[in-house]
Amino acid sequence: MINGHHSKRVTKKIVLVNLLNMLVIIEANAYIGPGAGMGFIASALAMVGAISLAMLAFIYYPIKRHLKKRKARSEDSQIERPDQAKESEASKLDDD
Repeated sequence: MINGHHSKRVTKKIVLVNLLNMLVIIEANAYIGPGAGMGFIASALAMVGAISLAMLAFIYYPIKRHLKKRKARSEDSQIERPDQAKESEASKLDDD
């Protein structure tokens, strides 16, 4: 007859033995073909590329938006003050 306390001790021992067993390095007699290795390399490169592009987009698009707003403001300021443009053209003609 196994009571609850005894079964907990046995379970803890089994878990401990399994964890210690995982720490032991043994030789693995297995072969991974070149296809699996190339697939792993391709997946790793794709992951690095995706992360790089995400970081680039995270940095690039706010800068692009800022430059567009800046350009639009400068165009709006030129449209709002056509009289200044005429004055500057007139002063250029006077200088000649």
